[in-house]
Amino acid sequence: ELTHQPPESPRRFTGLLELLVRLAEECRVRELCVSRSASVASAPIAPVLAYIHTHAGEVLDQAKMAERAGMVPSAFSRWFRRHVGRPWVDYVQEVRLARACRVLSETDDPVLQIALDAGFKNLSHFHKVFKKSRGWTPAAYREKFRA
Repeated sequence: ELTHQPPESPRRFTGLLELLVRLAEECRVRELCVSRSASVASAPIAPVLAYIHTHAGEVLDQAKMAERAGMVPSAFSRWFRRHVGRPWVDYVQEVRLARACRVLSETDDPVLQIALDAGFKNLSHFHKVFKKSRGWTPAAYREKFRA
């Protein structure tokens, strides 16, 4: 019905709003918990980001990554921030949180195991970072966004 309305018709806009309200009422709304990374697939940073995503559960050392990229750490830090829009530590943490969110909402794995597998050193730090970033404890997040 909306597609048959003229583009300038107020009915087209109000109809879209009605549709969104109906969808929100009928569908279970879930927060997408994904990394908000920049779209840089064709940039020289792509291999670095791929490495981070592949090895997020491991110890990721910025100095070693700088060496792999053929840069000194300070130059790598500036280069990374310029291409991604945020510091290395923030980006790695967000990737790890996104991984944890996915596992929390899809499995019954213990929170401690999820935290360690995502690359966090201990449960206390994971809880603190998770709550600050997502607004819930990991357990509350699991309960709210359970698939």
